[in-house]
Amino acid sequence: MDTALLVWCGIGAVAYTLLWGTFDSFINRMGHIVNYAGTYFLVRQGVRNATDLARLTNYMRLAVVVLGVFIIEEALSGRNLFTALGAYGTMVRDGVVRCRGPFGHSINTGLFGASMVPIFLGSIVARDRTIQNLVALTMGVLIVILSGSSTPVGALAAGLAAWVVWPWRRNVRMVTWGAAAAAALVVTSIGSLWQLFSYASVYERSSAEHRYELFNAFITRIDEWWLVGTRDNAQWGVGTDDVANNYVSIGINGGLFALLAFLFLLWCGFKSLGTAMRLSGNNRARVFLWSLGASLLAHMVGFFGISYWDQIVIIFALLLGLISSSSAILSRRGAELV
Repeated sequence: MDTALLVWCGIGAVAYTLLWGTFDSFINRMGHIVNYAGTYFLVRQGVRNATDLARLTNYMRLAVVVLGVFIIEEALSGRNLFTALGAYGTMVRDGVVRCRGPFGHSINTGLFGASMVPIFLGSIVARDRTIQNLVALTMGVLIVILSGSSTPVGALAAGLAAWVVWPWRRNVRMVTWGAAAAAALVVTSIGSLWQLFSYASVYERSSAEHRYELFNAFITRIDEWWLVGTRDNAQWGVGTDDVANNYVSIGINGGLFALLAFLFLLWCGFKSLGTAMRLSGNNRARVFLWSLGASLLAHMVGFFGISYWDQIVIIFALLLGLISSSSAILSRRGAELV
């Protein structure tokens, strides 16, 4: 995973700099590398054993519970207390408060909660600190709901769906082929798989149709962005300047090779977890590794609804580092969670 991450960051930096041809664009990509690679390797170096894993997951529980308290307060009062620290004010759509706390957008807030819930659920399955994890899980779900956004709900559903598959974990390949067959059936029914985006709306006035139009233009205009990206996505259609899709954002800012490198990085994450699960002789360790995979799946679904920016970038990079470290630690003979 280390190499895959660096390759993705490197390809993206070179392509973006060539696309815009300015020193500012180079500096921008260096910041991108610091966010992703810096956080990733910080976790890789800081988490070296099972005790470190336990400590980090404790901090994650604490962070979700504390944030949940502030989000509930924001939902009840309509005031974001984090504005005292420079955060944005409360968002409101159709009279519904979309809580965002310290994040720049309510979708990012909801995705934070959605990505944490599968990890806490894994600890409950392993019967580890059940009460604490139940509280953290409840707060995570509340953060998703009170964000008032459809994308986090979809991400949460994906993370929970991964746990539905847990009893068939030894037949993941069969489940994957089943999902592929279902996708093929959808394509024959509605014309394209991404047409589903136009139906993926939980709340009224969610911009599901916009996400479909954006992704459809991205696919059909691949000749415009495949090399190093494009500056002209705003000309693709109404509202396509709002790149509310992380896969599309990577493609138009880095080209097809950057997008493929990113997909390869995600594949490496799942592969590392799968290998560690096979090598581990401890059931609690396997449950924890599966929970990280479920969290990664939640992020992958979340990518379809927003281009990652602000603190959610750090949360995602932290997960990648945690996957890499956990896979190395828990695949060792006799390794157990604390």
